[in-house]
Amino acid sequence: MTGVWTDEGKVAAMGIHISRWLTRHGFALNVNTDLTFYNLIIPCGIVGKSVTSMGNMLSRRFDLRQVGEDYAEDFMTVFQRHIEWISRESLEDRLKEHESELLG
Repeated sequence: MTGVWTDEGKVAAMGIHISRWLTRHGFALNVNTDLTFYNLIIPCGIVGKSVTSMGNMLSRRFDLRQVGEDYAEDFMTVFQRHIEWISRESLEDRLKEHESELLG
């Protein structure tokens, strides 16, 4: 049961994908997520399990920017790394510059 599970359901998902010598990984945290979409699927293929969110569990809405900043701080501490915050436009420019390297 990969992810972060609580008595109320899955609140975070993690995954990894490897193809053509390229590794991608991801992490998704349900913060203020509209959970009605999950009524249409069986989360992770596990019958009888549900999905929840931080907002649902704690009965309040969270500021997404603050959650992201708090998460990033903890990530940097745990993995002893530095995160550089950049704009979406800057990220797109960097990806275009290195597209051939990334896709080989």
